[in-house]
Amino acid sequence: MIGKVVVSVASVLLLVGVAIGVVVIINKNGNTPLSPQMKAVQGICQGTSDKASCVKTLEPVKSDDPNKLIKAFILAVQDAVTKSSNFTGKAEGDLGSSISPNNKAVLEYCKKVFLYALEDLGTILEEMGEDLNQIGSKIDQLKQWLIGVYNYQTDCLDDIQEDDLRKTIAEGIANSKILTGNAVEIFHTVVSEMAKLNAKVDDFKNMTSGVFSPSDKGTAPVDKETPPVVDTPVADPDGPSRRLLEDIDETGVPTWVSGADRKLLANAGRGRRRGGGARIRANFVVAKDGSGQFNSIQQAVNACPDKNPGRCIIYIKAGIYREQVIIPKKKNNIFMFGDGARKTVITYNRSVGLSSGTTTSTSGTVQVESEGFIAKYIGFRNTAGPNGHQAVAIRVNGDRAVIFNCRFDGYQDTLYVNNGRQFYRNCVISGTVDFIFGKSATVIQNSLIVVRRGNKGQYNTVTADGNEMGFAMKLGIVLQHCRIVPDRKLAAERLTVESYLGRPWKKYSTTVVINTELGDLIRPEGWRMWDGESNHKTCRYVEYNNRGPGANTNRRVNWAKIARTAGEVSQFTVANWLSPVNWIQQSNVPVTLRL
Repeated sequence: MIGKVVVSVASVLLLVGVAIGVVVIINKNGNTPLSPQMKAVQGICQGTSDKASCVKTLEPVKSDDPNKLIKAFILAVQDAVTKSSNFTGKAEGDLGSSISPNNKAVLEYCKKVFLYALEDLGTILEEMGEDLNQIGSKIDQLKQWLIGVYNYQTDCLDDIQEDDLRKTIAEGIANSKILTGNAVEIFHTVVSEMAKLNAKVDDFKNMTSGVFSPSDKGTAPVDKETPPVVDTPVADPDGPSRRLLEDIDETGVPTWVSGADRKLLANAGRGRRRGGGARIRANFVVAKDGSGQFNSIQQAVNACPDKNPGRCIIYIKAGIYREQVIIPKKKNNIFMFGDGARKTVITYNRSVGLSSGTTTSTSGTVQVESEGFIAKYIGFRNTAGPNGHQAVAIRVNGDRAVIFNCRFDGYQDTLYVNNGRQFYRNCVISGTVDFIFGKSATVIQNSLIVVRRGNKGQYNTVTADGNEMGFAMKLGIVLQHCRIVPDRKLAAERLTVESYLGRPWKKYSTTVVINTELGDLIRPEGWRMWDGESNHKTCRYVEYNNRGPGANTNRRVNWAKIARTAGEVSQFTVANWLSPVNWIQQSNVPVTLRL
């Protein structure tokens, strides 16, 4: 059925383009008609944030075929990103030998992520083919890659510490950012309207305007009069967890995880079975005592094949591994597991504050640039301490990441959920400032979130989401069935040290807290503004059915929403937020959309 539904995309898009194009011209210029080409262009561009740049990009394309127009637009994005990549290289050259270590490091990082963006754009063009009718279920993945292309560009800017350099680079890459954002919106509009109208071409024929209106952008609704929620039991992340969503299987794994990967997760346990030997056969074994093929994790990662259609399985025996591990983009589908999150520990101390030539992104003890990453029973640490400022324990930049039974310990910026769809369950995450942050679609379930004591006078913020693309996009952090508590050093001062659920990093920052136990360390206001910015006016912060002394919402900030019904937060369940989950093909249990 999916193939048959998407078969109508091109024709529907053309019909909508015709309708909207005619109406726009009539409203502005009386009865002046549009050419078929411009009608199609207007239809495609109507749902974009920057319609003028979209139309200008497509005007030279001498075709009214939406297939050719949309492909031409992606080619234009590719050209713009190439120019932005060249610009960052030129900027580095212009600074010459006087360039500071930090500026050199960040521009090198910018060049790397622009290459990632160009690689993904090439893949998008290849997968699109010549006919949109043949995209089928690929369209969600194509949109995810396009969002990644956008995020790569913002990653570059966000890592730049020096104001003048950030301004220079921002101006130089502005066009590619605008075009990429438009491309994401073009793909999203096609998908969402086809889903709403069930590919009924006739429903489009009588439409005259507003079909592609990006109404999901703008200020999130605020409900100031919502009464406090009623407490309900919360699952213990340190013990057996309940099956809380019908779209999660009985082991707690999202149903979009393949059957083979589900078996790996089930069989990869802590320690060894009686009689010796790991629970599953690993491709590579890492051991500090020399009993494996490698004594460093990076060596094992390097040994995994590039662009692997299967799994590369790395078993990391108990030990403290003091190294920075980088999983390159080409090393996809890596699954690593250890002997326990306190026994198998990867640790490093790189930070922006204390390590010369380091950016937020490159500070990560483990940096996952590839898709399909899975980890289980491993501890990830950054020991730079509060004086190191941005100091990431793990940065996950690849789509479809699954992380179970792991620990992430740090202070500021501990867990960087950089990009893609990510699922965490039964984890422990500790930190101080913005210690769960990123630009991805992330759900963290049944996990223990530990707020630490930082430097004197420092406040704590659990989350800092970086959605700057609007609420139509599935970008944001969801905490579900978790516990938020102080660590031992903070416990005595928890009522005097200010601790908040989060603060809005970007304009459309989205964070949702569902069925979670909030300790009394959480301030009555709940959320904090980002100093010097007005993102709190446009962000989307939602609380639903939480419990504990920190969950009293009587004094919450008026820009946070207190949801009254399950329906108000159903879009943030794993089935919706991390879709498509392919639950029909992979689930052996009933599936519902309720919490």
